[in-house]
Amino acid sequence: MAELINRYYEQSKDPMEYCNPLVEKCLKEKKSLYDLSDEQVDASVLFHLSPERKNLLLWYPFASEATLLELGAGSGYLSGMLCEKVGRVDSFDMSMENCQLNFIRNSDKENLRVFPGSPFGTDIIGYDYVVVNDDLKNAGRYFPGENPYGEYLSALKKMLKPKGHLLLATGNRLALKYLAGAPDGCSGRYFESINRYPNDKGKREFSKSELQQLLEENGYFIGNWFYPYPDQTFPNEIFTGESMGAYGYGRKYNNYVPGRVELFREDLLAKDLIREGSMEIHANGFLLDVMLEKHPAETDISYVKLNSDRREEFQIYTSIVKKGGETFVDKKPLGKKAEAHLKKLWQYETNHQKGSCVCLCGEWREDGIRYPFLQGKSLDAMVEKSISKQGICGILDRIRKVMESSTGEQKELEDALYGQEFQKLFGFAKAGHSLLCLRPANIDLILGNVFETDEGYLTIDNEWTFEEWVPKKFILWRSVNELVYAHPAVEDVMSREEIYDYFEITKEEALLFDQWNHHFVEKYVQAEQLYRYEIEAKKISLERDLETKTGITSTLYLDYGEGFSEEHKLQSFSALEGQRFRIIYEIPEWEKVKNMRWDPLEGRFCDCLVGIEGDEEGEHPLEPLNSCGEYHGMNEFSNTDPQYKVEISGILNGKLILKGEITYLDDIQVERRYLSPQNILEKMGRKLRK
Repeated sequence: MAELINRYYEQSKDPMEYCNPLVEKCLKEKKSLYDLSDEQVDASVLFHLSPERKNLLLWYPFASEATLLELGAGSGYLSGMLCEKVGRVDSFDMSMENCQLNFIRNSDKENLRVFPGSPFGTDIIGYDYVVVNDDLKNAGRYFPGENPYGEYLSALKKMLKPKGHLLLATGNRLALKYLAGAPDGCSGRYFESINRYPNDKGKREFSKSELQQLLEENGYFIGNWFYPYPDQTFPNEIFTGESMGAYGYGRKYNNYVPGRVELFREDLLAKDLIREGSMEIHANGFLLDVMLEKHPAETDISYVKLNSDRREEFQIYTSIVKKGGETFVDKKPLGKKAEAHLKKLWQYETNHQKGSCVCLCGEWREDGIRYPFLQGKSLDAMVEKSISKQGICGILDRIRKVMESSTGEQKELEDALYGQEFQKLFGFAKAGHSLLCLRPANIDLILGNVFETDEGYLTIDNEWTFEEWVPKKFILWRSVNELVYAHPAVEDVMSREEIYDYFEITKEEALLFDQWNHHFVEKYVQAEQLYRYEIEAKKISLERDLETKTGITSTLYLDYGEGFSEEHKLQSFSALEGQRFRIIYEIPEWEKVKNMRWDPLEGRFCDCLVGIEGDEEGEHPLEPLNSCGEYHGMNEFSNTDPQYKVEISGILNGKLILKGEITYLDDIQVERRYLSPQNILEKMGRKLRK
């Protein structure tokens, strides 16, 4: 049984950080995150219970008999996993509550000692590994002097054996996510680290060069820089500088941080930074393998993909490894329950080595499968260079050929398709007509898993292969969906519906396949469950927000007898004086105009009052087309596309002059006016009375 030892605890130094009481309840009752309702899961619960937390070091090749010291252990989200990797683990955290949670979570670990307090200035020395998990930023808690970070690293040296490893996980002061609108990891303020901590409260992160200098000044050698993605808190991939471009660092990810805003597309800038060779400088987080004595690593790991957000039976990880001058791909289980899944994968690949579409075959080892590393590029790598109608048709033709090259039985099936095993995999929805089916069926023939060879095609990652009959169209549909998801630009030249037509997939079949896929992912594999807790980032438009302060960009639509269209519109910007505006439109071929419509703005809620500036008769108010009523004498719009009808009689000498006032609504006003239950009932009552 684990031990909880209070020898070094000082209550005066306990940070007393908040933790949702549900965390303790779940740990005591041995419940997982997914046993809670979505409403119960807040940022604190997710931080302590997310299965992604342990991914940070789950893949690292620890020596099995080693000793390990863990600093900033928190509630033990890494501690239990570390106990399974090494001989003994001593976990420290300044918070007594965190340590009690760690003890509850990992009480069954015989090789774990949990220490509330600080190891500095004690007899704690001489470990094979020291793990510092996002604790360097808290150095001021341990060392109140002018250089707490240097003192922290210097004091750690005696805790390491001469050939030991310091595994240091920390955020990046210049992280891309901070540039794009994520709150700072230390203060919670926007751009705090970018502005070099003007409100410094004794916590900070470092850029790559700053961290390198800090470590070297304190006598360390940096063995490897790793880049956990999306960051060091919730990682599901581990990159190196060399693998960032090859394996997609910067892909879209779930946001779990309250207050996140989106100033620009982070994934697009990541691609540019990789191309410019500067992504490492702006990585979202760091994991460093640091030593006191410089010595080469026996094994060099360049990339890791972890699938911990699945049923335990399917939790595996894939790593690209260099050893003895050769490069391999290893697949290993994340736990004992997943060993059978890998064994089944290896047996299938071993038995499918004939025909023009064969599986890459690996060597079964004691701890998983080892594959040779393929030097070529997958079919997916061709897509970015093929974004044209002709190019996409070529890609789709390759998908068809891969399917035609797949070996096995084929058969038209209707009711006989939906047996017990099929329903277990894909649910109970039926097509209502016969479908051509394959057996055995690899449902993951996506472009990233297929390589062209002189003999035909070679497939990798064949883990979702079943002996059941599966419709060919469903496999094609999955391939198409992955293509469009991974390359959104494809739909700029060919819509998803056009691609379905190419494969003769009907609209009804596409909806059915979507149901099957949801059941497979969510019920059978139980993957990607964390998306339920994603917090949508608020999109910020500087143009829109500046416009709110300075002016109005409106659009006048002209109908020359064929209705309103984007072809015949006039857009104008007018400065605001307070809330008032005056806009002049020069109308081309004004004598031919049949109708006019004026849209004061798009994408914002507003109140507006506007009229046509006339002659001596004064202004002529415009008639709102989609107003929901009046608000303090102005036209109220409960939508973000307000519209007015404009009489053509208002055109004088080819000009239309509009005058009025406008009030933009901020998010709080919108919520109070349109989203609160009381106001919804009031508006319903107002409509009923009318």
